[in-house]
Amino acid sequence: MELSVKAEKPDDHDRMADCRYGQYELANGYHHALQGCERIPLRNLYLDLLDEEHRIAGQIAEEMKKRGWIKHSFATQEEIAALRDRYLSAGI
Repeated sequence: MELSVKAEKPDDHDRMADCRYGQYELANGYHHALQGCERIPLRNLYLDLLDEEHRIAGQIAEEMKKRGWIKHSFATQEEIAALRDRYLSAGI
């Protein structure tokens, strides 16, 4: 069985989306390492790295937003109330 591979070259949107996801995964890895870290100097290093990864991911997301590839919208009070009720009823 042969897998088909997209023959097209990735465009800017694809590359930036991949970078954004990669930053998310890097930050997630540092976060998990940080949770198990007992030595303060190493913990501080992980905190610095985690902060940097969040900043980079934010910069990528901001550029994608400027290009219209990410749309942010605010939740209405009704949406917030519905989610709150949903989680409270689930016991979360």
